[in-house]
Amino acid sequence: MSDTPFLPEEVVKLFIFDTMGEHSIWMKDMNYAIDIIWVDNQNKIVDIKKNATPESYPESFSPKTEALYVIETASGFVDKHKIKIGDTVTLPE
Repeated sequence: MSDTPFLPEEVVKLFIFDTMGEHSIWMKDMNYAIDIIWVDNQNKIVDIKKNATPESYPESFSPKTEALYVIETASGFVDKHKIKIGDTVTLPE
């Protein structure tokens, strides 16, 4: 999503990793804030970073618990949809 002007409110980006891990996200070349959601291999949300801003770069954000998936959304998505750690996510097959 680097160098894009915005992320539509109801669009999410799903990152699928090969193994569980503390997959870090940074805001390099981003133009807008996002919410970051880490999900484990049981499809449970294990951590959330709300409102990660472009100004935070070069800081990176890592989950407190290992994850297999990372979901990036427009900032405010987590609060709007009342998403919390421990929720189950339905992922595409």
